[in-house]
Amino acid sequence: MGDRTDGPTYSPEVDGNEEQTTQRPHTHLFRGNGFGAPPEITRFEHETDGRFKPANTTGAMCIFTAGVILDELNRTIDIADRRAGCGFVFRPGTHLHITDRALSFRLERKGPHLQRRSPSRFRAHLRAALAAIAYKPWYEEGWTTLVIATSSKYVWAGIYRLTGSEPGQWKRECLNGMSNGDLWYDLLLQIDIMRTQGNMHVAFWWLPENWNQEAIGCADWAARYLGPVEEWSDVVTQGVARRPLLSAESEKIKSE
Repeated sequence: MGDRTDGPTYSPEVDGNEEQTTQRPHTHLFRGNGFGAPPEITRFEHETDGRFKPANTTGAMCIFTAGVILDELNRTIDIADRRAGCGFVFRPGTHLHITDRALSFRLERKGPHLQRRSPSRFRAHLRAALAAIAYKPWYEEGWTTLVIATSSKYVWAGIYRLTGSEPGQWKRECLNGMSNGDLWYDLLLQIDIMRTQGNMHVAFWWLPENWNQEAIGCADWAARYLGPVEEWSDVVTQGVARRPLLSAESEKIKSE
C-alpha cells in the first residue's frame, strides 16, 4: 500500500531550513519535530468534541487521511475496474463508533470536472485529503490550522512543489506538468476557501504508514466492501453506516 514510486521525483526537502519552513504561515508543510520524526499526538479530554491535536502546537487540529487501491498488479482486471478506496479519521476515541469519527468511501470514476479518470493510489490519496478538508468548516470550531496527516509522499511533495512565496499564492503553472491536475486544482481551491472564509491555514504532514494505520484501514475497507461509484460528489457520505468498529490505533501514536 506504500507509495513506492509515488509520482514526481522532486525532493520534499525545503532548502535545508526546516525551522523556518515550519513557522512561516504561507508554507503548507508541517513538520512537527522534524520530517520523518515520530508524531506526538495529544487529544482533548471530551471525546464527543475531541480532535487530534499535534503536540506543542496552538490552535492546530489534525486529520489522518489515506488512499488504497486493490488489484494494482492483477493484469486480468481492466485499469478502470480497479477498486480504490479513501478514508480519513478526524476524531479520537476508543468508545466511539468509527462512523462518529471517520469516513470511508470509494474513489469516484469521474473527477470533480466530471471527466472519467483511471483509478490510482495517487488519486485515492489526493481524494482523501480533499474530502477531509471539505468535509466541514473546521474553522467554526475555533481552530486556526488544519493539519492533514498523510502517508503519501506524493501528496506531501506535491504541495511543496505548488506552494508560492505568499499566502494564497500558488505556482499554478506547475499544474500543467502534474498528473491528476483536476484533483490538485480542487485541493488548492479548498485550501483557499479555508483561508479566505475562515482565516484557517491548511498544512500537510507526512507520516510513515505504520503511524497511519486507522486511516489506511478505512480506505481499505471502502475498496473491498463498497460498490463502484460513477459520479463525483462534493459531499462524501458513502457507506459509513455499515462500518464496523475499529481500534483507535492512531490515538496512541508514539515513538517506539
